[in-house]
Amino acid sequence: MSSNIDKIKPNFFYSVRPKPYIPPSFVGQKSEQTNSDESEAKEEYYRAEVYLKEGGQNYNLMGWSKEQIITDLLDQYEKHIHFLNVIR
Repeated sequence: MSSNIDKIKPNFFYSVRPKPYIPPSFVGQKSEQTNSDESEAKEEYYRAEVYLKEGGQNYNLMGWSKEQIITDLLDQYEKHIHFLNVIR
């Protein structure tokens, strides 16, 4: 007899996506705008955020070395495997 849990084999998914943010108010604004469209558009900055199948993980990989990113990916994969073993 098999259960539905035996049939669940969620795939591991790890991606890094740029996510735009509006800079905090303490970040200085440009004093001169050369284009009226630029003055209406809000300045944005981007963070390289990790996304798993469950959604965004709310941390930024900017400035991380290649080895640190690989370690993070392997850590997330180990958590995924642990989760699969727990639900079986």
